[in-house]
Amino acid sequence: MIRYVLTLCVHAFLLGVGLLAASCAPSTADPPQSTQTPLRDEIALFSGRDCTDDNVGLTHGAPGQLIQFTTNDRFQNDAARSLLIRRLRRGTVIRLYDDPAGNTRDDWVEILVMQQVEGYCVNSFENSFEDITIGVNFSGIDGLDGEVSLMTVDRAVVELQPGIESPTPAIQPTVTVTPAPIPTLTPPPEIPPIAEAACIPTVIQGEFATVSKVVDGHTIDVLIAGGNFRIRYIGVDAPEVGEPYFNLAAGQNAGLVEGETVTLVRDVSHTDVEGRLLRYVLSGNQFVNYELVRQGFAMASTNSPDVACSQTFVEAQNQAVSEGAGLWTLIPTPLPPTDTPASVPNIQIISIYFKGEVLSLESDEFAQITNQGLIAVNLQGWRLNAGDPEQDFYFPNFMLAPGLSCRIYTDESHPEYCGFSFETGQEIWNNAGDCGYLYDNEGAQVSKYCY
Repeated sequence: MIRYVLTLCVHAFLLGVGLLAASCAPSTADPPQSTQTPLRDEIALFSGRDCTDDNVGLTHGAPGQLIQFTTNDRFQNDAARSLLIRRLRRGTVIRLYDDPAGNTRDDWVEILVMQQVEGYCVNSFENSFEDITIGVNFSGIDGLDGEVSLMTVDRAVVELQPGIESPTPAIQPTVTVTPAPIPTLTPPPEIPPIAEAACIPTVIQGEFATVSKVVDGHTIDVLIAGGNFRIRYIGVDAPEVGEPYFNLAAGQNAGLVEGETVTLVRDVSHTDVEGRLLRYVLSGNQFVNYELVRQGFAMASTNSPDVACSQTFVEAQNQAVSEGAGLWTLIPTPLPPTDTPASVPNIQIISIYFKGEVLSLESDEFAQITNQGLIAVNLQGWRLNAGDPEQDFYFPNFMLAPGLSCRIYTDESHPEYCGFSFETGQEIWNNAGDCGYLYDNEGAQVSKYCY
């Protein structure tokens, strides 16, 4: 049996405030035992780093939990600095937030369990690292230790670390990390030398997978070591089921990857909020994410912190639009009615994405407007109303060319979609139904969209 020791790893990544270098060796000190009734699998929070000092919260490892420390008597708000996991299943995802509503503009951390062990201490929430047992991604501004107000527990669709089986842990008198034997694995693939893929982080190893199903234009199912995992392409959006051109986008995706052995590489995040693996996908000599945008069957979509290739995708989209590639040549630009002069602006709300994926705030909601006329329109002084008084976005000096679209996000900024945002700090589009209203610079309603 191969015996080995978890080694110290240091990962550095660029944050808004500078370069954070974080040591990620798990604590070797025995953490204090919880004074609460032991659970079969558990997550225990401690007020000190290295799982020391007081136990300030305890829960089981079942998915679907959302625990707000400000209202839950079993957890102390703004007290936890480390976390102990016991016997959690592979694929368990724990997220801790500074903001009680889960706003990811504040400090937060994602912890993904990749191998079940008897006990493991995450000795700080301000380190990003990955070993055979766990992966931790910290995104922060001024620190999360001692500032945690919200915790969620979910299950990822997949379990990373293909080919490594969880050992059957023996009960130990003290909490230790029990090493698992490592079978011989296929060496991780090199990122193919594709010019457009130069943006993919090279410090992260890729993994091989076989595509078993094409779900839509930006989602696939793959087989890794006999397991079926769902993959969401990083940085791109394609029409979904029920939306126009869904079949065309899904078909183009199938033409690139269906039945193929592909290389998967992540950016920063392991999974999205739905538990799908977030990955760049390479098939043969093609960078699939890029090709779908470049060929006009998907749009560039920037979602922090996975932004290594964002600029590459934006440039690919600009080229696709200018050439009328793929769906860009099919999106209709109708002529105005015969009794309407061609010089009359024709800006319409064409869709409202009302069910955002960002926890609580739904900051990624957006309304999309399109210039369906024959002339460019300066939107300065125009107004988009989200259905209630005071829910107004006023457009700046901006020229919208014929056939092009802009998105107005609830509380995010995406320059590739014109960079507009209500900046509300809370959701504005009612998931049960709502209407959006567009007014020109003279106050006349020019478009209405309800869902």
